[in-house]
This record gives sequence, C-alpha cells and structure tokens, in this order.
Amino acid sequence: MAITKIISSGTLGAESAALDVAIRFNIAYGGYTNQGSLIAGDRPPGRYTLDEKPFVNPALLLKANRDRADGVLVFSNGPMPHRLTPILPDRDTQAPPCLHIDFTVVKPHPAAFRIGTWVSTNALTSLFITGPDIQEDRGIYQQVHDALISFFMLDQESPMPHAGHTIH
Repeated sequence: MAITKIISSGTLGAESAALDVAIRFNIAYGGYTNQGSLIAGDRPPGRYTLDEKPFVNPALLLKANRDRADGVLVFSNGPMPHRLTPILPDRDTQAPPCLHIDFTVVKPHPAAFRIGTWVSTNALTSLFITGPDIQEDRGIYQQVHDALISFFMLDQESPMPHAGHTIH
C-alpha cells in the first residue's frame, strides 16, 4: 500500500477530507480545481495548493483529475452521485480502476481493508479521491476522513513487543 499522491479538486466534502488526510500523513497531493474556487470562505485561506484552471464543465474537471491518477476512489452514502458518472470507465475510454465505497454497506474502518486490498491488487500509487460535497451529504467529510485515516494507519509500522516487555 504505497500511495504516494492524492488527487482532488478540494471541493468541501469527500475531496477536502482526502486532502486533509494527505496533509496529516505528509503525502503529496495535487489536482485541478475551478479558477476562483480556492478563495476564502468555507476553508482556511491557502489551506490547499492546487492548480486553478477555468473549467466550463464540471465533468471536464472530474476527468482531468481522474487522468492524473492511477486509480479512482469514490465514496458515498448510497448510490454514487449522478454528477460523478463521467469518471467511470466506459467502452470507449481507457480509464483507471475505480472503487466505490458505499457507507450504507460498509462502515469507514472496515472500508480501509477493502481499499487496501484494491490498492495492492492494482499496484496503485496515486488516487483521485472524490464523492459528494457537503451540500449533497453533510456527514461525508467525517466518514471519508475516518476511512482514509484507517487506511493509511494500516500502512504504518507498529512496534512489536519483545518477550518480557510491554508497550506503553
């Protein structure tokens, strides 16, 4: 599980949770975002360093970020939001592998194991992480944050006690 980069547009919700976890674990991150979307408002100014471009269509922004990653990780509570369908593979395009985590089916901590298996199976090193924004799902930020924290903790080395020693 050697994820070395997280791709996101920083939209408040699933994508901002992904960037916050990347920052916490000191993982490189990047991605395109719509020009002017990083202005102060709902997030601290300068929180994320992303490439601002004038995308006229949200689907083009999604595809541009998808194309920067080895795999696409989509979170939701229930069916995937319709606006995310442009990033899914179809017959005519060569799209990266995609995993959809539905929190109505699997809770955040067990989802970390599914993500880990998928990342290992596909030998992924960079992920475009997306899902609903907070207007679509008020609780998505915390669920994505918890799932990704658990996933990256799986990859941390933990000290093993030696015979006769305890870890405090």
